[in-house]
Amino acid sequence: MLSRYLKMLYRQLIIESKLFLRDRSSVFWSYFFPVFLILLFGFVFNQPDSIRMGVSFVDHDRSDASNKLFLDLSKITVLNLEPMADEQMREALHNSEKSFAIVVKEGYEQQLQNGNSSTIEVLYNPEQQQVMQIVTPILQQIVDQTNWKMVNRRFRSWQRRFSRSKKISATSAFWCRV
Repeated sequence: MLSRYLKMLYRQLIIESKLFLRDRSSVFWSYFFPVFLILLFGFVFNQPDSIRMGVSFVDHDRSDASNKLFLDLSKITVLNLEPMADEQMREALHNSEKSFAIVVKEGYEQQLQNGNSSTIEVLYNPEQQQVMQIVTPILQQIVDQTNWKMVNRRFRSWQRRFSRSKKISATSAFWCRV
């Protein structure tokens, strides 16, 4: 009984397939047009230099931690990171030569080593607010990754210091904020 229904289903499938393949326009719109669109959009949006944002990086701290932050940010291909002095950065933002600026304040590394939170200042031209909607999640992700690395490092050092009987909370470690 079941095989009879499967045979009917198979015959119906064959009939519908023949009807579908007989209409060339439906075959084109169903198979070839989506492939053509995928290839077209892949070609247009796969240009590596199509989206690059100029970024000023002002480092008032000049420490290993701020240098590591600069190196981590320079790995992002979307950001064209350039170290600048404070006055150059403000002029570049005012003239819209740069999309935004990251300013690391003095004492950044010291605050991180003490376990305190440290702030990273992000400046942008108010005429380009759409840039901040793109940049904020990127910077937040970098800062979060840096935080987790520091929390894990701090947590391991706490584990070495204390016996296993004590409970250790990693949430009391230090954080950077954007």
